[in-house]
Amino acid sequence: MRAYDVVAWAIDGDIYCADCASEGAAPVFAENEADVPQHCGTCHEYIPGDLTDCGRGYVREAVADAIRRGDVAGVALTTWADLVLRWGVVERCQARAEWRKARGAR
Repeated sequence: MRAYDVVAWAIDGDIYCADCASEGAAPVFAENEADVPQHCGTCHEYIPGDLTDCGRGYVREAVADAIRRGDVAGVALTTWADLVLRWGVVERCQARAEWRKARGAR
C-alpha cells in the first residue's frame, strides 16, 4: 500500500469504509497512524492502517486479555490477533537482519 492510497473516509469525527462513507467525507490516507485499530462507524468492518507504538501496545494487550478470558468471538482474536502475528514475523526478520549486519561488521 502506498502512502497516498485512500483507506477510509472521515466525517463528523468518525471513520467509514468506502461502502458506508457519505458525501462530503474527507479521505483518510494510508500514511495516517492511529492509536487504536480503526473500524467503520456504520458496518464495523476493520479498516487496515498503521498503528502508533501505543496502538501496537494496545492491540497486544487486548489480544492477551482476550486469550486469558477465553473470548474467542471478540474482535481482539477474530481480527486483531492476525496483526500481532504479522508484527512478530516482521520484528523477527528485522532483528535477524540487524544481528547479521552486526556480525558481519566484526
